[in-house]
Amino acid sequence: MLKCIEVQDNLIAFLKEELAEGERIRIQSHLRECGQCRQARSETDKLRGLFHLETSPAVSGGVWARLAESIKSEKTVTVKIRSK
Repeated sequence: MLKCIEVQDNLIAFLKEELAEGERIRIQSHLRECGQCRQARSETDKLRGLFHLETSPAVSGGVWARLAESIKSEKTVTVKIRSK
């Protein structure tokens, strides 16, 4: 059986469905038996919802092209730091 720390370290990957099937099944089994880890899963899921960690605003291709061109045209500035 997995230890709580192993489950809690993998909660984001579990919630994002990024784990291999075997690992996912072991975590599901642990969550059925462990109230502390179920609570951690619930809290982690709520935080993901609050921060929208996997969503980003839609941006047109033209914006990315202008941004890339702007970055290319910037001059490099060297800053010298004086030591005391």
